[in-house]
Amino acid sequence: MGSTESDVVSKAEAILAAAKKYNGNRQERYELMKQLDLLYLELEDPVDALMRQWTFMNTSTSLDVMVKMGAFEKMPKQGSITAEELGKLIKLPTGIVVRLMRMLTGTGVVALTGEDTYAHTPKSMAYLEGAAVDFFNLWSVYA
Repeated sequence: MGSTESDVVSKAEAILAAAKKYNGNRQERYELMKQLDLLYLELEDPVDALMRQWTFMNTSTSLDVMVKMGAFEKMPKQGSITAEELGKLIKLPTGIVVRLMRMLTGTGVVALTGEDTYAHTPKSMAYLEGAAVDFFNLWSVYA
């Protein structure tokens, strides 16, 4: 947090200009994401950093449990499922499913479609059986 207001505005305007030129190119997308991350890191104070790290840790833990329990496989590809229904399918108490999903809906991995009711998003679909899940499982064992 050492930037002046004009520094922040200049960086935000540069990001906006790049976003206006963005045409879907993967490298440009990564560069935009990097610039947004750098601006965010510059703006956050120590408590913000602590909260971000806490969120990442808890999201990773929630993902780990839900992947290992097969929750994403049990969720319908179209439509939604309640915490109670999902809990029965993966043999977890409803309250635990609600707490785990709260982290995943809060970070955009899963959609909250109603009270304690969830649906897949493109991000959660990455955790269905396949290479991405194999990588996640490998990473979670050695991390």
